[in-house]
Amino acid sequence: MPDDSVLTLYTLIRPFFQPLIGAFHGWFATRMVVVMLFRPYQAYYLPATQIRIPFTPGIFPSRKRALAENIARTVTQTLLTPEDIQARTDVFVTEENLARAVDVIVETLLEGLTSQDKLQMLADELKKQVPSMLETTAQNLLNNLTEHDSELLEKLVGSVVDGITHFRLSGNEARDLVDYAFRNFFSGTQIRDALQTALTPQRAHNLQQILLGRTTGPLRFVLNFVNVEGIFVNFKDYLEKEPEKSEELITEFIYQLQLKEELTTQLVNLDLSQLSPEVLESLRQNIHSGVRHYLIDQREKIEGMLTHFEDILGNSISDRILGFTPDQLDPKLRNMIKMEVTRFLTRYLKNDLSRLVQKALAVIRPDEMIISKIEAYSSKDIENLILGIMRRELKNLELLGLLIGLVLGVSALGVEYFLPIR
Repeated sequence: MPDDSVLTLYTLIRPFFQPLIGAFHGWFATRMVVVMLFRPYQAYYLPATQIRIPFTPGIFPSRKRALAENIARTVTQTLLTPEDIQARTDVFVTEENLARAVDVIVETLLEGLTSQDKLQMLADELKKQVPSMLETTAQNLLNNLTEHDSELLEKLVGSVVDGITHFRLSGNEARDLVDYAFRNFFSGTQIRDALQTALTPQRAHNLQQILLGRTTGPLRFVLNFVNVEGIFVNFKDYLEKEPEKSEELITEFIYQLQLKEELTTQLVNLDLSQLSPEVLESLRQNIHSGVRHYLIDQREKIEGMLTHFEDILGNSISDRILGFTPDQLDPKLRNMIKMEVTRFLTRYLKNDLSRLVQKALAVIRPDEMIISKIEAYSSKDIENLILGIMRRELKNLELLGLLIGLVLGVSALGVEYFLPIR
C-alpha cells in the first residue's frame, strides 16, 4: 500500500492530469489534421496486398486535380469577368495614355529610320516580301470577287451604281466634256471621213427605197422626182475633192444647229436617279455579272500582269525607303499622323478591346493553363505554397485545438469534482 507521501503528491498533481491530457489531445489531433492535408505525398499499401492505407496520399496530393480546377474556375469566372475587363479598359485606354504611347512609338520609329543600314535592311526585306504579299492579296481578292454570291463584289457594284445615280455634272464640267468629245471624236475632219465611208452607192440606193416606202402624200410625190442616190454620190465627191471647204461646212453646220450647247444642256440636266428601280436593279445585275465573268475569263492575264508589276513595285518601294529621311516629314503631317492614329486606337480599343480580350481568353483557355501549371507542381511545392500563405492561420488552428482540449479537460475535472461517483 502506497505511503502517505506518495498519496499526498498524487493528490496534489492529479487535478492537472486531465487538463494537460485534454490540451495535448486537442493540439495533437489538430496537428495531425494539418499534416494530413499535405502528407504523405504518395499512396501506401498494406504489406503483400493491393489494399491502400486510408488517407494516403494526403488530401491535397490526392485532390490536386480538383484543387486546380477550382482555382482555375475561380480565376476565370470571378476574377476575369467581362465587367472587370471593361472596367480596366476604361481606366487605362484613354486618349491621353494612347497619345503618349503613340508619340513614343512614332518618334522611336522615325529615329530608327535615320540609320542607313536599317533603311537598307527594311528596303531589302520589303522588296523580298512584295511578290508574296502581292500574290496573296491578289489571289484572295480574285477568289472573293469571283465567288458566285460575292458580298464584296455586290457592295462594290452597289457603290458604283449609287455613285452613278447621284452623279451630276456642273456646267463647266459638261462644257469641257462636250468640247473634248467634239475635238477628239466629232471634229470636222472625223465627220467628213465617216461620211465618206458611209456614203456608198448601195446605202444611198437603200435609203432612197426606204424614203419612198415610208412616206406618203406630197413628200412622196416630190421624192419621185428627186434622185437621192445621185445627191449622195455628188456629196461624197464634194467631200473627197474639197476637204477643207467640206470640213468648214460641217463645222458651220454644227455651230448653226448649236449642237454643243444643246448637248451641254442635256448633260447638265441628266439625272440618272430618276431611273426606275427595275432599270437600276437590271444595271446592277448586268455590271455584277459582267465584272465577275470578266475576272474569271481574264484571271490568268491579270495574274500575269501582276507578276510583271512585282519588280516595278518592289524597286519603287525600295528606292522610296532608301531616299527617306525623317526630316522630310513635315512636322504638321507628323502631328496629324499621331493624332489620327491616337483617335483610331481610342475608338477601336474603347469599342472592341474588351471583346477581343474575351475572344483571346476563349482561344488561350487560361483555365487549362492554370490546371496544367498546378498539376505540374509537386506535392512538396503545393505544401510550401499553401503554408507560405496560411502558415500563421494553421498554427493558430493548432493552438485553438490545444485550447479546446484544455477546456474539455478542465470541464471533465469539474464534473468529476462536483458530481463524484459514489
